[in-house]
Amino acid sequence: MNKKLVGFVLAFAILVSALGFGFAPARAATPAKATVTVVHGVPGLTVDVYVNGAKALSNFAPFTITDPLKLPAGTYNIVIVPAGGDPAKPAIAGSATLMPGRNYSIVANLDANGAPTLSVFRNNLFKWVDGNTRLHVRHLAAAPAVDLNLYKGANADKFFKEIGDVTNGESIRTGILKPGVYSATLEPAGTETAIFGPAALTLKPNVLTIVYAVGSLSGGSFTLLVQEIPVK
Repeated sequence: MNKKLVGFVLAFAILVSALGFGFAPARAATPAKATVTVVHGVPGLTVDVYVNGAKALSNFAPFTITDPLKLPAGTYNIVIVPAGGDPAKPAIAGSATLMPGRNYSIVANLDANGAPTLSVFRNNLFKWVDGNTRLHVRHLAAAPAVDLNLYKGANADKFFKEIGDVTNGESIRTGILKPGVYSATLEPAGTETAIFGPAALTLKPNVLTIVYAVGSLSGGSFTLLVQEIPVK
């Protein structure tokens, strides 16, 4: 090998070392975690929540929503018992499979017949139009199918949109909306007699607002819960 070539090789090796391009093994990327929010929509039942056999929440009160939690991707077994109860005798049990980087809501709620159950939703935060807002409506109450009427203004000032015939377990998207103050009423599907509302909703820019209808209509505990997810 001639002297010029030897000199070039040595100079290149020194440059590589100086720039930190050594031959040490590359660091593995940290796996993205899933984001999970837990919603308690079962009236009259303060609970403890066990996840994969370990207590995750204590004395979780009805009609409350946790702060978002970051969890590794995977499948989780969820057991919900009355506060202080035996996890071997759950009031509600189910599972959730979480994908990395995704956003989920896990809801304890009543089915159409009034039995406690567990519902899992993946929240779609993709293809967002900057500066706008979105609204999702989830019927998780012991109540018949409902029509949701959306109005502009806090007091049902101007009719805007109807989301019709929403049944228990359904999650309905309204599409892209302009931020602002809206209000909503709920009616049994196909009727014009409001059973709830008007309830004011402030829809913020770059926020997904999720409205949960929970509780029992016949039992007098029917209400709405609101979850907000910032997108940007």
